[in-house]
Amino acid sequence: MGAAASVNKEFAKDMKNKGFKEQILKAKTDDEKIRVFNALQEEVRLYFAATQIQAAARKKLANQSLSGGSLHEIFLKFCRFGKGQSNTTELDGKRWAKFCKENKFYTINKKAFNATGADMVFAKVCRKAKFMSFNQFKDEALPEVASRCGVDVSEVLGRIADPKNSGTKADYSKFHDDRSTWTGVALEGGPSTNDAKISLSSQANRDNKADVRGVVH
Repeated sequence: MGAAASVNKEFAKDMKNKGFKEQILKAKTDDEKIRVFNALQEEVRLYFAATQIQAAARKKLANQSLSGGSLHEIFLKFCRFGKGQSNTTELDGKRWAKFCKENKFYTINKKAFNATGADMVFAKVCRKAKFMSFNQFKDEALPEVASRCGVDVSEVLGRIADPKNSGTKADYSKFHDDRSTWTGVALEGGPSTNDAKISLSSQANRDNKADVRGVVH
């Protein structure tokens, strides 16, 4: 009873934000009233269809005990990514965004779910909190992603993998990476500060010729 009341309250608030209350009050003719009623009826259908999809997804997740263990391990890895020896068990918004991006959730349905959508899911699930628990992640966030993308939660689960290290890689440089472009000292292995044959007398003797590195032996 309490859950149903909560859902109805949330739905009523959503409809109010979409301006249905004002539309109903302003509707004077039968045609206007029918138009508003049909639009509201469609919103009801879509809202409760999404609610049913999320409920089914939560049930499916709950029944997948084997993947739940590994799912929890991956969740903790993302929670602790970049935090050294941290023992945190909750996921922040930054790492939730990393999780969604690395697991390619944005490619499931680019129009329905993107980086902004990921932020909205985090805000909806966490309810003004700054961190997401594993239960919220498993029971609410993943089903919500699946619902927004219009796919079964199993497809979302099938994409989940460990976090990746994305270190900076230097761009290709022709004059550094292509040995055929090297000249002068570089061809001989570069300059050296460890030449045993160098002496003061050899450097002062003008009859001696310098090598390619400019060193007189």
